[in-house]
Amino acid sequence: MNAIKVNRRRVLTIAAALICVGALMYCVPLSLDDWAWGGKIGIERFETMFKGYNGRYLGNFLILAMSRSKILRVAVMTLVTVSIPLIISKYVNSKRTLYFVVGLVLLFVIPSKIYAQTLGWASGFSNYVPPIAASLFYLMLVGNIWGERKPEYKKYLTAITFFTGVFGGLFMEHITLFNVALAVLVILFVYLRFKKVYAAHIGFFAGSVVGAAIMFSNSSYLNILSQNDETNYRSVAGAGTGILETLVSNAKIIYPNLVENNVFINVIMCALALIIVSRALKTEENRKKRTAIFASFAVLIAYVCFDILVTAYPRWSFPSLLSKYLSYGIKGLFAMLFLLALAVIPLLCIKDTLKALRIVSPILFVFVLTVPLFVVTPLTARCFFPQYLMYIVYSLELLNFVMASKKSEKHRFDLIKIGALAACFTLVIYYGTLYSSIHYVEVNRTEYVLTQVEKGEKEIDVPKYPYASNKYVWGGTFKNDKMWEDRYKAFYNIDESVDLTPVDFTDFDWEQIEK
Repeated sequence: MNAIKVNRRRVLTIAAALICVGALMYCVPLSLDDWAWGGKIGIERFETMFKGYNGRYLGNFLILAMSRSKILRVAVMTLVTVSIPLIISKYVNSKRTLYFVVGLVLLFVIPSKIYAQTLGWASGFSNYVPPIAASLFYLMLVGNIWGERKPEYKKYLTAITFFTGVFGGLFMEHITLFNVALAVLVILFVYLRFKKVYAAHIGFFAGSVVGAAIMFSNSSYLNILSQNDETNYRSVAGAGTGILETLVSNAKIIYPNLVENNVFINVIMCALALIIVSRALKTEENRKKRTAIFASFAVLIAYVCFDILVTAYPRWSFPSLLSKYLSYGIKGLFAMLFLLALAVIPLLCIKDTLKALRIVSPILFVFVLTVPLFVVTPLTARCFFPQYLMYIVYSLELLNFVMASKKSEKHRFDLIKIGALAACFTLVIYYGTLYSSIHYVEVNRTEYVLTQVEKGEKEIDVPKYPYASNKYVWGGTFKNDKMWEDRYKAFYNIDESVDLTPVDFTDFDWEQIEK
């Protein structure tokens, strides 16, 4: 009877999540690259099978379809988005629906820049979200590698892991490379632990290699290396740009997007670490180990306080005596110490080495995902979506360990449940208000522009969305850029002779639309 109640609660929770996320995704407008993919440019790329463009074949196919069908777009974005916290919760603890709710909350408190370029943008979503979902799906499938007994797999699982590897390898370059590394790490870990290699693990490795081979066989990557990129947009360190120059330039982007901007989840991870540290110090007698624990947690506290300060006062910086580069260097080093402390604390505080390694593994994955980003340009906030998901995995692993204690578990569970439900309610109100306004503007401005075109108007104002530019929608207007203006016109079949001028939301005469 209890099992039926739990299952019913889980189904209702997932259904509620699908409805809320579906309504949100319905309000996400098309923008920038979406206009290109949904028009003639997308067809032209398809006709050449993306030769000289990129090897993100599945991502390209997906956005080609999504930019032409709103039903498909909403369905895909909703299902994949909801599946991510579901997969993570299944990997961490399959019995508790609460972990799914907490994971969903953490997903939607993601930094706004990353959100705008992934969950708030169809083109970004199609390339960055499905592949990391595939990586997490594989982790869930082989989650038994952390068990006490040797893993056992059904024969058909090898085929599933193989196709998961191929699928995940045809969206985004650094995730493709990560999948190969992940496959190798799993095989090595299992072999060292059980002295055995499993077909299911080999299947994912083979699939990841096949996916990588298909992707990087596209001529675009050779063109980038030889400085003949057709888009004149992408480059790799050493190919036209100095290695040191690229490393320094990218480090300035990596630091805030990888660590500093994640203030909310940083606080969560620090709070959970505090519980683990407090438990460990009650029983730990080794002075050197206690000192190491204190030092590691001091780093966490110091960085979180610094992070809150920087978030509250964004214009604050290190003293002007420091050069700009030295300032970035200090911030970057501080961030690396923070990540290192996140990894060290479980290893020092948890006596069960296997449990400690399991908790720490997402932080290792963060480093693996980030390494390729030091040498490629351009580098944007959306590149850090996979790393943020690994922070969610890490947070839920810490939570699971904390909740495993029988001592006052009911009290903690009820407290977390109330907090998660309150957060869900708040996020529904917040995003509902925000995106309903954005959707209203999108619908009305499109109708207004097309009506003005029909009237023969040659100069038309196009209102921007009612919130900060690129904060929740990536490129809501064409930013006075002729290329994006042309693609907007092509998408809506507007004559090239028409002059479209982006106008701030507050400066636009909305009475024109009402008339």
